[in-house]
Amino acid sequence: KIQSIIALSNKVYLHLYDRLENGQYSLICGVIKDKYGNDTEPNELTLECKYDSISPYLYLTKLKLYTNNYLQIEFSEPPDSSALNLDNYLITPIGKIIRINKIPGDGRVFELALSNEFPIKPKGFIYYLTASKITSKEGKKISQGAGNTLAFVISANSLRNFYVYPHPISYQNDQYITIAGLTKRAIIEVLTIDGEVLNTLKEQDSDGGYRWNLQDKLGNKLKPGVYLLKITNTDNHNEDYEIKKIMVKP
Repeated sequence: KIQSIIALSNKVYLHLYDRLENGQYSLICGVIKDKYGNDTEPNELTLECKYDSISPYLYLTKLKLYTNNYLQIEFSEPPDSSALNLDNYLITPIGKIIRINKIPGDGRVFELALSNEFPIKPKGFIYYLTASKITSKEGKKISQGAGNTLAFVISANSLRNFYVYPHPISYQNDQYITIAGLTKRAIIEVLTIDGEVLNTLKEQDSDGGYRWNLQDKLGNKLKPGVYLLKITNTDNHNEDYEIKKIMVKP
């Protein structure tokens, strides 16, 4: 099952809840729009997963974000006490681990408590957790490649606390803004004070934010003034919409 989708340049990354087992799989992609608004052709890709039965390295297999302050990670096999060392983890672009607990069970799962000083928030970021200098109980060192890092995103449960940064907006300093605190999928309408729709934007990559170039649907920069952002949560039809004002300065 796909947990989230991350689009970077011309690549799309699918984050799965669980690791795929050995075998063949089909990825069915329906019609999507490219950046020019053109429909792509539906396609089906076949892929095969084949893992070595014994890996020479320890690696991360799963990450789950429970709240803004707690992560749970899983290793390929039980690590030794080095997995409890705070200095052996790094969260980027922001985040600080203050406590690590081993979850009862087979010894592979750990809970990471995060500092309130650097909270993980839905801001349009892709977050990365990297583990280093960790050894398994069998003496395997943590992988130095892809196996030591997992990426994750976070979105808001509702639009109640959405915000814009930087704000107020000044063309002297800002050519882009980020609309943050968004749900997994949302429609953003940019309106004049009189209610005229200047642009419609779509948040659909589950990272909780949308980076906008301050242009209307014709590609023109907004004139200095006060505008409205009307955002609708397309994931929850019980939530209507939220509206906030933004100010654009010369």
